[in-house]
Amino acid sequence: MKSRKIELRQHNMYCSMCLLNVATVLSEKEGVIEFSIDLDNNTVTVKSRDGTLSRKEIRALINQALTVGATPCDYGRRQTG
Repeated sequence: MKSRKIELRQHNMYCSMCLLNVATVLSEKEGVIEFSIDLDNNTVTVKSRDGTLSRKEIRALINQALTVGATPCDYGRRQTG
């Protein structure tokens, strides 16, 4: 099975709740083989089955998780709102 690794800089992750929301979305997404989230360096690395997820799709998933995540992040909302 071929895989594809994509690393994204994500500057709107602020806390462990952000990490939890992103991890939840990525772990439930079909095609994601593994992922890592680094809050200190503001990066998300996703390994997916080759051709199943584009950089744009992964970015959209992450942004959705951060703006309407299951676990509220008051810190992030204060920074953006």
